[in-house]
Amino acid sequence: MKIEDVIPEYLSDDTQKSALNFIAYLRQNKMSPQQRSACSWKIVYKTFIVCAIVLQPNELHVQPYIGEYEGDLLSSELKEIVWANVKPCRPDCTGGNCRLSVSKIFGKKGSACETAVRFVNPNMEEMECIKNLIEIRKNEIFEGKAKKHIYIATRNR
Repeated sequence: MKIEDVIPEYLSDDTQKSALNFIAYLRQNKMSPQQRSACSWKIVYKTFIVCAIVLQPNELHVQPYIGEYEGDLLSSELKEIVWANVKPCRPDCTGGNCRLSVSKIFGKKGSACETAVRFVNPNMEEMECIKNLIEIRKNEIFEGKAKKHIYIATRNR
C-alpha cells in the first residue's frame, strides 16, 4: 500500500498536509518509500536507507539517517534543531556500543547513533532541517561514503 493512502488514516489537518508534501518531495527526488509494516516505511535512495517514517494516531515520526558530519554542512539554526532532536536508541546508549555509531554531529562532541535523530510532528523549520539531512545523506551515497545497514522498524524509542 502506498504511504499516501495510509497517511489520512493516521493524520489530519496541517500534519497530514505536511506529511503528504514531504512524500511528494521524496518521490520528486527519486527516493521511494517502501513499506516495512502496517505503519512504518523506509525511504530508499540507490539501495541505501536515507530516512524512516512511522505513523501513529495523530503522530508523524520522521527519522533521517545521519553520519559523522563536519560543522559547516548546516546553518547554526539547523544544527540546533538537529541537536534538540537527538534521542538515544536505548537508555544505556553511549554511542560506542550501537551499530554504526557516530561520535559527533555537526561539530558537537558526544555520543549518538546513526538513527538517533527523530522528529515527531515536525514543523516547517524542522521539515526543512530533515530535507537538508536527507540531501547530505544523498551526497554521501553519491560520493560512495555512506554506510549500509539493516533497517529496524521502531515505535516510540
